[in-house]
Amino acid sequence: MTKKEILMIKTGRELDAVIEGKLFGHRIEVRYCNWLPGGWYEVQSYGEERIGGGLLDEDELHPCYLEGERWAIVPFYSTDISAAWQLVDIMIKSGRYFGLQRVIHNEQWLWEATFLSQIAFTNTAPEAICKAALLATLGQGEERRR
Repeated sequence: MTKKEILMIKTGRELDAVIEGKLFGHRIEVRYCNWLPGGWYEVQSYGEERIGGGLLDEDELHPCYLEGERWAIVPFYSTDISAAWQLVDIMIKSGRYFGLQRVIHNEQWLWEATFLSQIAFTNTAPEAICKAALLATLGQGEERRR
């Protein structure tokens, strides 16, 4: 990916999937996910009937990856600050400097996130963290988390 492509990715599940795939090396598949107790998801491939019957809802469609022998839903890195902060912890542990601040950029208030010398300006802190993390790993191979 190029810097321009990273900055153009829409916030939401598309950006979350790119983070999981590029930074952590997981193969991402879009699947239907139903919440189960204990934080796991009952995952079905696109086009299968719902386990237990009924129609699948488009809101249940999420990017997922294999964690061991079970499918796990990709965290909401770009919209949930607690998920984004997990990404910050991982990046710092790998030796990358991190900074986050609210700044005026082009006459509007934005979040500025920095990993190493890579900076992203966006409307939300989680999105800025995600995009700066992707920019910081351009051309450096992939990070492995799990």
